[in-house]
Formats: sequence, C-alpha cells, structure tokens
Amino acid sequence: MFSKIIKRSVLILADIFIVISSVALAVVLSAGNLQKCFGEWWYVLAAIIVAIITNYALGLYNKIWHYAGVSEVIKLFISSAVQIVVYVIVAIFSDHYTLEWFIVCSLLYVMLLFGTRL
Repeated sequence: MFSKIIKRSVLILADIFIVISSVALAVVLSAGNLQKCFGEWWYVLAAIIVAIITNYALGLYNKIWHYAGVSEVIKLFISSAVQIVVYVIVAIFSDHYTLEWFIVCSLLYVMLLFGTRL
C-alpha cells in the first residue's frame, strides 16, 4: 500500500515537472525570454491541474509500466490531446504565447509524457 502511494506520488511529480518544463522550454526556444514563461502564472497552474486530473481519470497513475500495451498508449494519446487543447485555448487567449510556442510546447509535452511512461 505504501509503495503504491510512493509510485503514484512520483508520477504526479513527474507530470508537474513535465508541464512546467515543456512550457518553460517552449518559451525559451520560441521567444528566447524565460520571464515571459511565468508572466501568466495562472496558465501554468491550470495546465498542471488539467494534466493531473486527466491522467488520474485515465488511470495513468495506477502503475509504473515495464511493458506498455495498446490500451496504455491510447490513454497517453488521450492525455496528450487534452493537454494540447489546453495549450490551444491559452495560445488563443494569451498575448504572451504564440503559434511557435504552441507547437514546441505540445511536442515537448508529448515527448516527455511518453518518455516517462514507456
């Protein structure tokens, strides 16, 4: 039981790191200015909350995989799609985030999410 809580906590912390690092790296790569990254801190917080809720609802915190099956990969694609929708909404309504940011951030999020799970 305690081991399961530790594993779940590690995955949640990894997802928080993934969201923060994908946003920060995308801003640096697309704009070259890290201060813009957290100019709208509410977005980063919302993205973290959406990622955790989505991944929990999909059961991505239930286990650490040694081998991923098709159902786990589909869950990862769904989680990535939901997070990309959040990025699209922010890119539309934000003055700080551009199309380049959206593309880079989405790619980084997908790569980091799959990299930690597969």
